[in-house]
Amino acid sequence: MRHDFPSRLFACLKTCFSGDFYSYDEHTENQARRIELYPASAVNVEVLSRWIDQRPDIRGVYKHSGPPSILHFWAPFCRCRSGFHEELLVLLGQRQQLRVVFFDERSRVNVVVSRSTQSFSGEECQMLETLRPHLVQAHKSSNQSSFSSEAIGVAEVGFLVTDRNGNIRYATPKARKLMRQYFHPKSELTLPDRIQTWLEEDQKLDRVTPLHELRIDFGRISLIVQIITTTDAPQHRLLLRETAQRLDPQPLEMLGLTKREAQVLFSASQGKSNGEIAIILDSKMRTIAKHLERIFAKLMVENRTAAARAAFATVNPLSR
Repeated sequence: MRHDFPSRLFACLKTCFSGDFYSYDEHTENQARRIELYPASAVNVEVLSRWIDQRPDIRGVYKHSGPPSILHFWAPFCRCRSGFHEELLVLLGQRQQLRVVFFDERSRVNVVVSRSTQSFSGEECQMLETLRPHLVQAHKSSNQSSFSSEAIGVAEVGFLVTDRNGNIRYATPKARKLMRQYFHPKSELTLPDRIQTWLEEDQKLDRVTPLHELRIDFGRISLIVQIITTTDAPQHRLLLRETAQRLDPQPLEMLGLTKREAQVLFSASQGKSNGEIAIILDSKMRTIAKHLERIFAKLMVENRTAAARAAFATVNPLSR
């Protein structure tokens, strides 16, 4: 989503104006600077690379995967000169420039259409100025989408949007990762059959409110799918999250273990070493080793991995 605004911006500018380069220069509130250019003409990559190499504080990549080709730059704003963008355009031979500048709460954005020779007419200047309020609104909307996506990423929750036929219209990287991990779908453009069937069953029930969630268990790990739209919405918005199951020490005593042995098995099942368990239980490593020997004997297993597996298979886990 964070590249959505520049991509749409370049498509708009290319339609409205004839130019060699369409560029986007943003100064953000965290003292960073981002520049993207859409070249309508060939770029001398060697000259550009030498220019980047002379500025160690600038990270630049020339990305070419067929049309369009876009130049991406990032630099700490406090360390680069105010004419950084202009210097880049001069390097590329762009002497004629048509620009519009606007601000929002977080950044200052400079949009430029440039040419090597032909100057811009008054009509073109007026047209770009007319586009200003639309550019401001598009930039604001793109930022809001980006912030939402970042918030979902921090929460370790996958988010996706599908139509009523199960075609995926948008999905965060986390959502795609979870679907690949649990369903191995044939296509990343459609919902897995298990989720689609659940949604279709919900629609047939003619509920006032949709099903709260779908839980799919995979041993110690569960995938939770939650729908956050109403039944009459044209699209489904889904949240996907992964939950790990853990043991509670007290029920482990039902396996014939003492309270201390249950505590040791509980910590061992979390992957902790004998030394870590000794620190947690204020004991000695040799004592912890003895406890584990007795646990192995009572559960009739040979190692801590098998002991943890037997514990999870015997005691009902609690969802974290």
